[in-house]
Formats: sequence, C-alpha cells, structure tokens
Amino acid sequence: MGGVTLALLVGLLVPAAQGLANATQVGGVSNPLQLRRLNLPSKVFDRNGNLLAVLSDADNREPVPLSQVPHHVIQAVLDTEDNTFYLHGGIDLRSILRAAKADATSGQAVQGGSTITQQLVKNSLLTSQHSLSRKVNEAVLAYRLAHQLSKDQILDRYLNTVYFGNGAYGIEAAAKTYFGLDVNQLGTGQAALLAGLIKGPSPYDPLAHPQAALRRRNQVLDLMVANQDLSSSRAAALESVPLPTSVNNPSPQQATPFVEEVKLRLLADPRLGPTPEDRYSALYEGGLRITTGLDPAMQAQAEAAVRHQMPNSGGRFTASLVAVDPATGMVRALVSGNKASQTGYDVATGRGGGGGRSPGSAFKPIVLMAALAAGHSLYDTVDGTAPCTFQ
Repeated sequence: MGGVTLALLVGLLVPAAQGLANATQVGGVSNPLQLRRLNLPSKVFDRNGNLLAVLSDADNREPVPLSQVPHHVIQAVLDTEDNTFYLHGGIDLRSILRAAKADATSGQAVQGGSTITQQLVKNSLLTSQHSLSRKVNEAVLAYRLAHQLSKDQILDRYLNTVYFGNGAYGIEAAAKTYFGLDVNQLGTGQAALLAGLIKGPSPYDPLAHPQAALRRRNQVLDLMVANQDLSSSRAAALESVPLPTSVNNPSPQQATPFVEEVKLRLLADPRLGPTPEDRYSALYEGGLRITTGLDPAMQAQAEAAVRHQMPNSGGRFTASLVAVDPATGMVRALVSGNKASQTGYDVATGRGGGGGRSPGSAFKPIVLMAALAAGHSLYDTVDGTAPCTFQ
C-alpha cells in the first residue's frame, strides 16, 4: 500500500513540477494575470446624499482597504487559512504534499492544501471543481500571481473576495451581516468566528449549526494562541462569548417612479457602454455611485400637494407633478400620478402610454411667457393657427 501511495504522489507532483517550471520562464511570470472583476451593486442618492435605492444583480459586497482591517482580524484569518502567508511564494509545498498524500490514499480530493494566494486564484480565475488538473493549474497561477502582486495586495483582494455565508462576500459585508458592525469595530472573538467560516460557510453557519460554529470559532482561537497572536487566558475568556442568532441582510430599497426613470435613462446612456448588455452590467454590477438632483423636502411637499388637491374619484382621475430647477434643469421632485407607474402609464413622464398625454391648459403659461419674451403685449391678438411661432 505504501508503494502505491508513493507512486500516486509522484504522479500527482510531476505535472505540478512541470507547470511550475514553465511558470518560472520569463514569459510565464511577466505575462500579467487579469483577476475577475468584483461585482458590486450601484447606489442611487438624492442631492443631500440620502440613499434612494440599491441597484443590484450582484453579490452583497462592500470592498474595504486592507489598511482599515484591524490587525487581530487579519491574524485570525492568517492563523486559520495560511499562517506562512508572508513567507512562501504563493504555494506551500509542505501543505501540498500533505494534501496530495491524503487525496492519493483515499483516491479522491479529501483535503485542502491551498494557500490564500491559491484560494484567490480559485475564486477569481478558476472554478471550484475538485480535480488534479485544476489543483495543478491553481498552483501555477498562484506562483505567477505572487510575483505580480505584493503580499498586501493579494491579502486585500482576498479579504474582499472570499465568501462568508448568508450572502456575504468579503470581510466588510460579513461583519455587517453577522454583527451589524463595520470591520474596524470587530472584536477578536467575532473575528475568530468569521475566520472559521471561510473553510465551510454552510457547515459552520452559526444560525443553522450553532454547535459546529462554536467548535470552529474556538478552534480558531486555539490557532491564534498557537501562533502567539492571543494569550491562553484571553482565548479561554472569549470561548464563552455567545454566537450571533440572527443576520442583518441588506434592506431592499423600494423602487419609486423617480428611481425607475433614473434607471431607464441610464440604461439608454451610451456613456455606460455601447450595447444594452454593457449598460446593464455597468448599472447593476459596476458599483456606480449615482447622485441625482432630487430634493427630499420638495419631494415630500410635491406628494402632499397632489394627495391633498386631488379629489377622491375612485381612480377615474390622476394627477402628476414635476418640479425642475430652471437654472440647472435638475429634477427636484417627481410625482407620477400612478402608483403602478413602474409597469403602467406614468402621467409625469409619459412612459408606458404610447405618445403620452397632452399637457392641456397647463402649457398655456409657457406659451404666454414665450410671447412676452418675443415682445408681445398681454393685449395683443395672436393668430394661433398652426404653424405659429414667436421670433
């Protein structure tokens, strides 16, 4: 049996060695790798910076620079996932040999051996498929990435990429999801729980499997003690800290007629991309910060005006209001006149109703102002037979 295992190990390591040899060639290392773009939701704000909506077809992720991640959070992750991260060149041969031996003995992939760099490669360049060829490719690309980015750059990207369960991608989203805190507010016990989730977000979910999560959290505390990043007495005290019993998922923002209009205009804006698919990707996955001219006080006043002035007609009549700043053209308030304007006719914008509706007598003051600006008097008689223009 020992001879068979040795033969299998040799078979596993030969292609890895060949791949690494190729990677060390000038072309292999100098040819830069392009990590997969992080999908981020876009956010719409009013003129005062208040959040109006989150436009998302992407992951729950809030990137945070490594400089804002506390030292004890970083150490919890490193001690758990890759305690020689700052020492190796992207791959840890001892871990690979240990995992290869376990896999060869069992005849299948049963043990990891991936460094943080390899995990980043898997999450950003490859798939999660368990196969020898993928592991070899992962090691080769990790070696290349380690010579392309600094250690801090790799760790920064890793902490913003890795999945922590319950829809949270990245350490900042995880801190908010499980504890309702920013990452720079996390304590050591909380950091240990999050670090433990990386290995298995589902089996160590504190809500679904609290006992397994507790054991895993305490195991991470023990690893921090073993790596001299935490005292035994402090670890013992933290083992009694309770686990979270609920999560804080992002609150979905209700779409309003104003936000719907913003979305439709951006989806038709060539500055976001030449094709509809490009524009959709930019809007829902590009992490845009969209600041509008909507004035929340004027919006409230506009809604109240329409609500109080409009008689109760059982739905027979509708009214709308659009307030535009004449100096800038910014829309300060919009009341659509149709509660279902996202799918039906919007009285304010004319969307959903073919050619729209005539403004009727509401347009007369505009025509009058144009006539006065052209030199006419209020007492002039004007032939309104079309075509009629004021020069």
